[in-house]
Order: sequence, then C-alpha cells, then structure tokens
Amino acid sequence: MRAGLFLLALLAGCAPPHWSVPVDGLDRVPLSIWAAGPRDLYAVGGALGSGGDALFLHDDGATWAPIPVQSQATLWWVFGLSGTDVYSVGEQGTILHWDGSALTQLASPTTRTLYGIWGTSDDDLWAVGGEPGSDGVLLHKDASGWTEQPVGVAGVALFKVGGSGAAD
Repeated sequence: MRAGLFLLALLAGCAPPHWSVPVDGLDRVPLSIWAAGPRDLYAVGGALGSGGDALFLHDDGATWAPIPVQSQATLWWVFGLSGTDVYSVGEQGTILHWDGSALTQLASPTTRTLYGIWGTSDDDLWAVGGEPGSDGVLLHKDASGWTEQPVGVAGVALFKVGGSGAAD
C-alpha cells in the first residue's frame, strides 16, 4: 500500500525532497537559522573573526533580504518568540533585537562571545557563551534587563541553551 501511495505521489508531479542554495554569492557565513513560519525565516552570521559586517537576513517566502546591522561582531545564534520579536547573539557580547521594523542593539553585561539564546518571553530570556577552555557566561533577561548569572562550572564555555517552558 505504501509503495502504491509513493508511486501515485510521484506520478502526480510531487518532487522528492532536495537541497538547494537559496542565497548565492554571500560574502559572509550564515551560522544559525530560525523560522517563525514557512514564509518567515531569519538567518544570522558574519565574517568569522569579526572582520566585516554581521549578517542578518530575512526571508518572506519570496526573497532573502539583508537587514543592516551596525556591528562587525559575528552573530552566532538567532531565536525568536514571533516574526516580530527575534533575538540574536554573537561576538563581543552582542545582543540584538528585531521588532519587525528595526534592529536594535541591547545593553549587554559581558564582552565575551555569546553562542546561544532561548526563552519563553521578552522577560525570560537566557543567553550563553564564554571562551572555550577558559570560562563560561550565563545571562538572564527579565523586566529589569540583562544580568550575569553564576555558571556553576569552571573552565568551560556554554554553547547552546534551550528548554520546554519557563520552569525548564
């Protein structure tokens, strides 16, 4: 039965899954992508080593468009709560927020590289990073802003953060 459905789908003109290059000729490296929906994608990155402008792209389902970033700090991760509430973190403690019309750099309590960000609301975000082999950094954002939290482990950088809810 499954083989018959597969054959029927092929005969109906459905193409099998495939890889494609949606953006040709980038002069910077995309390092992370986040999707608010199938026609609402964000990609971030930059020139590794902070040489050149950071990369922040938005895809509306038809076109990938660059969003100007006023920083040379490479962005390592992107995470959003919605298509008009997107955060990105990167080198030099960079924290950016996209509100659907403007990209704003937020005050950061660290200058160390941030490699990951996740949260449940604008008042409950976590960012992680540090220097591999040296130290880690853990940041939390609440209604008062970003504050550094104790890491609890010495000599390691933190690369990604995630959870299933505010208590996790």
